[in-house]
Amino acid sequence: MPHCSAGFERLDEYIGMAMQRQRTPALTLALFDRKETAYSAHYGAADLATQAPIKADTLFGIGSITKSFTAAAMMQAVEEGLVDLTALVATYLPWFRVRTRYEPITVHHLLSHTSGLVGVVDRSPDPRGAVWALRDTETAWPPGAHFAYSDAGYQTLALILEQVSGQPFPQLIRDRIFKPLRMTASEPAITHAARQRAATGYASIYDDRPSHSDQPLVPAPWIETDAGDCCILSTAVDLACFGRMLLKQGDDGQVLSPEGFRRLTDKPNDTRLGFSYGYGLEIHDTADGLLLGHAGGIPGYEAYLLADVTNGVGVALLSTTPSVGKRMLANTALRLWRAGYMGWSTAGIDLSPPEPLQVERAKDFEGEYRSGTKTLTFVAEGERLLLHTKQRPVALEKRGADVFYAN
Repeated sequence: MPHCSAGFERLDEYIGMAMQRQRTPALTLALFDRKETAYSAHYGAADLATQAPIKADTLFGIGSITKSFTAAAMMQAVEEGLVDLTALVATYLPWFRVRTRYEPITVHHLLSHTSGLVGVVDRSPDPRGAVWALRDTETAWPPGAHFAYSDAGYQTLALILEQVSGQPFPQLIRDRIFKPLRMTASEPAITHAARQRAATGYASIYDDRPSHSDQPLVPAPWIETDAGDCCILSTAVDLACFGRMLLKQGDDGQVLSPEGFRRLTDKPNDTRLGFSYGYGLEIHDTADGLLLGHAGGIPGYEAYLLADVTNGVGVALLSTTPSVGKRMLANTALRLWRAGYMGWSTAGIDLSPPEPLQVERAKDFEGEYRSGTKTLTFVAEGERLLLHTKQRPVALEKRGADVFYAN
């Protein structure tokens, strides 16, 4: 699409600057519409030690984007009459137990993160042990009362799918989702056999403090898993195939019917994070349109998938960590891609990398914060927020809406 080429060039430059600032070793992205992948690119090296290039089939962990696949597979089972969303989890897993003062948990509660379960128990290669261990935990509130993100809930959903289908979860994902969408490079489980095709993920050498761009990097732990919360390895082009399914909303019938797709986004829950959550999908209602997607992160990797169903465009972004900020970068890429696709000017889109020490509305955070006998004093100076210490003021780096890092 010639009218988008200028935007692609600006995006390449922006990504290069952001990666250099954060020392992100590798990144790959794909821009797509309802028909095809219009643009894909690789940045950095698949391995810092060997400087091996990223290839078309180099794999990256997609982390919790796996939950979108799990939810889609569950909707397939619902359409086939194998699962009832209102049924109790124990209907399909009679051994499932959790300490609770409230009514039992249903499949719907797991899909919507409203079960009251803990976030995660452990990361053992076999999720059955983790789900079994839920009997030693207690639910926090009545099912359906609140949204609270739970990896353990999606680990449980994968075991339900195995029970009702008679297939291992990875094989089910390969047969029922990868094959119809022609995701030929992806792997439905993180295994040692798949590691040789994967980009090397990295982490800070320190595990006792927050990460920072001046800390040395070491290869991140490789965690084998076939759990339904985070087990897929993919490429940006393959992930774009799943993104196109989101844009088509079941109209082609490849994976889900329109009704099955509708259930993924029906009656979303407020996450208090600036977006809503349906079944395995973030739902962003923005001025530019309705966006569906999911973020993902596992040791060494971060990813983001975003589909603008209103305008018919999307972005798939995969990287090794330290990350350039997957959510911000994916949204910036989508703005450029949308503008070029619609024939709008991209000149007004700000692509200057964010200043790490710049804090919007720094004055809002100014003041003294006390905990017991300890006091922290913050002072705003323009768009900088300073932590006053005995030695000297320290400028804080913004890491989230109200999260800051003191170097």
